[in-house]
Amino acid sequence: MDAVTFGLAVAAYGSLALDAAMGVKRVLSIPTAVVAVTHVVLVWHGRFHWSLATATTRGWAGFIVFHSALALIVAAAAAPGRWAERCVYTAFPVVTVGAVSAVFRYDWVAAWRWPVVAIAALGATALVRRLSLRRKV
Repeated sequence: MDAVTFGLAVAAYGSLALDAAMGVKRVLSIPTAVVAVTHVVLVWHGRFHWSLATATTRGWAGFIVFHSALALIVAAAAAPGRWAERCVYTAFPVVTVGAVSAVFRYDWVAAWRWPVVAIAALGATALVRRLSLRRKV
């Protein structure tokens, strides 16, 4: 079950990075949100057993980062134009902090370490490039 749960997380992260790099396209934002929500539901079911106490066992910081990222991804799928961009451009670094720290901290997601690092590096490079080109125009 973890392979599916965290495979979906990596898929959503890759899709979010691509969406940010391409300048936020509705065709990516909506599927990204669906995959991210599915991942979060599976985490709540399989890891947290629908218990807030279990979900916050390792502290509130990770819990807040995890759910803030989800809120931004879902908001990007629903928001119009510039607001969707702001949500995606904010979600990417939030997800990056959570994803990169998780794959180096927890054994059950260590197998995803190098794909996550690659997505982080490529996504960050593409996003910085996109934002710098946009400012020059």
